This record gives sequence, C-alpha cells and structure tokens, in this order.
Amino acid sequence: MTVRIVVPDDFPSYLAGTRAEARLRALGDVTLYDRSAPADAEELARRVGEAEVVYNIYGSSKFTDALLAGCPRLRLISRMGTGLDGIDLEACKRRGVAVANLRGNDADEIAEHAIALMLAVLRRIPSVDRQMRAGTWPMERIRGARGLTLGIVGLGAIGSRAAALGRALGMNVLVWSFAPDDGRAAKLGATWRELDTLLAQADVVSLHLRLSAATAALIDARRLALMKRDAILVNTARGGLVDRAALLAALRDGRIGGAGLDVFHREPLPADDPLLALDNVVLTPHNGGNIDAVVERGLMTAVANIENFLKGAPTNLAVDPRQGPRQGPR
Repeated sequence: MTVRIVVPDDFPSYLAGTRAEARLRALGDVTLYDRSAPADAEELARRVGEAEVVYNIYGSSKFTDALLAGCPRLRLISRMGTGLDGIDLEACKRRGVAVANLRGNDADEIAEHAIALMLAVLRRIPSVDRQMRAGTWPMERIRGARGLTLGIVGLGAIGSRAAALGRALGMNVLVWSFAPDDGRAAKLGATWRELDTLLAQADVVSLHLRLSAATAALIDARRLALMKRDAILVNTARGGLVDRAALLAALRDGRIGGAGLDVFHREPLPADDPLLALDNVVLTPHNGGNIDAVVERGLMTAVANIENFLKGAPTNLAVDPRQGPRQGPR
C-alpha cells in the first residue's frame, strides 16, 4: 500500500524543486503545499488529516493534541529542523506518533552565528556602521572578547561548539546544562557553574537550550537581575527561553548592556516591535543556519528519517512512542 505523505508548510519554499523532493516522492504519494502557509489551525488540520507521514518544515505549524486527534492515520512527523516546540511531544507519545528531527545539522553554523552576534554587540558594529554612513566618524569605545567570561547555557552540540569558539577567542568559559556535567566541561576547557552563578559571573551569556515547559521563560526578571550591568545576552535558540517583557525592561533601563538576538517570540518580527528601537540590540531574522549546504543537508536528512522509519529502522527520533520524548539541550 502506498504511504500518504503530506508537506503542509513549504512556504516560503525550501523543499519544492530540490533533490530532496524527488527522493521524498519515491517513498509514497506526496502532497506538497508550496503556494501558501497554513492560515490557521483549521487549515493545517485539513492539509494533514489523512496523512500517514508529515514532513514538517516550519515551527509555525503547531501539531497540538487537538490537531493530532484529527489525524487517525498519522505515524510519523519528520521535522526539517532541530527545534520541536511546535509539536506536542507528550501528545505524540500518547497517540503513538513518532517524531524525528535533525541532530547537529547546523550546530557549527549556529554556534558561529552566536559568536558573530556577540562580537557585533561588543564592538557596536551595526551602530558604528550606521553612524559612518550618516557622515560621522564615531570614536566611541568598544569591547573585545579576549579576557571576558562567556557563559554557555545548554551544552549540546551547539553549546559545545560555542564554548570551543569562545576559548579560541581567549575567553574564560563557564557552562551549565540540565544534564549532569560528567566531566564534559573540563573536556572543553570550561568550568561548570550553577545557572544563577553563571549568570552573575558571565560578561556574555549565550543560550543553547530547547524550548519546553521546563525552559520557557527560564531567563526571567529575577535571573536578568543577576547579570552584570554591562553583560550581553545572546539567543540563537528560541525566543521563548526569555521573558520578553523582562528583557525589554532590562535593555531599556540599562540593567544589562545589550543583546544579540536571532530568535523571537513572534516571527517574523512585527514592524512596530520595540526591540527595533533599541540601539543596544543586534537583530538577525532567525537565519543563523540559513546556509546552502546546511539547508540541503537538512532537507535530505529529514527525507532519510522518513525512509528509515518506513524500513523499520528509524533514525533521529525525538519521540519514540515506545520510550517517550527525548530531553536535553539543542
């Protein structure tokens, strides 16, 4: 029997017309929606209701328990990305739906982007560039990374790479993660600290955790108040890791020195978002891993995860209905 595969959200398009699409079509009967994103939950439900396999591209497509209830044939969601916050993992487990994602596909690139944001804020590169284009020759002081303390929150593939890059820049590196240290920090030339201690001691804090019930608003007003007044917060993971109102207040009031952000509570960022008016923030449009080789590798891996699942040898399962959701850093 031919497997029904649905791609509900290839807009803006990543998959259509690629080698990955051709490989996907060889696995079953594929319906690919690449002319528009699902307008709402009802439209997403209409698109995937009869699917056995969903190839999910954007985290904006929310696979809630209510949606899953209307997908009686669904066996697998293959996510073309690392983050899984758009998928109710516990509901998938209960309903026997496996979830596969990408592991480490863009770890080097996201870590590199985190360091780039850090340096852009420390050296005030966007601000100085704007001033020069306006005809001035700014002489304000900037900061270098060497000798500063970098605090890594989340020691998965991305966090580990960011720690290594920080060390290469001559930074002292502190790390914290939900998982026990087990000597991982020492292997990176870093020092393990409890989260609150790390926040108080770091000059730069870089977030590398998955968004979940346990990590939502992990960096709240209390924790932002622990940071140094000239400290920088870098977030290339998920906007929801930080309390938005508390972050805006801390940036406006000078309670922290600045931020480098690639992820936001709402994406795309609205044109009237108050972050856009702050000159101590550097913003990028969630594009840290938007590199040709990374995108192609991700597209193909998501197809391979489907192929292997259908063969009975699943790969990269974040949810195996027999075992439950996988936890941990990004």
